[in-house]
Amino acid sequence: MVFHGCQQGEEYVGDTFVKEAGYNEVAALNNFIIVYPQVKKDLISNPNGCFDWSVLFHDCTKLIARDKEASSLQNAKRKQQLT
Repeated sequence: MVFHGCQQGEEYVGDTFVKEAGYNEVAALNNFIIVYPQVKKDLISNPNGCFDWSVLFHDCTKLIARDKEASSLQNAKRKQQLT
């Protein structure tokens, strides 16, 4: 999984980050899939469209019930493992 920085999500830069960051080339050379989760900005609670890094560096399984971001990432990880 590749996490964009603040103001680097699709609603800010379109597909530039995904196409030009270089991760797709590395994935193709090594035969693996890259997932680019996105955070949408919220004018009140997250005006710059930033990931909540304090959540991302903890065990997501313990936070699923109360945190939509961690839950979304955990679901993406499960779907990737099933393929």
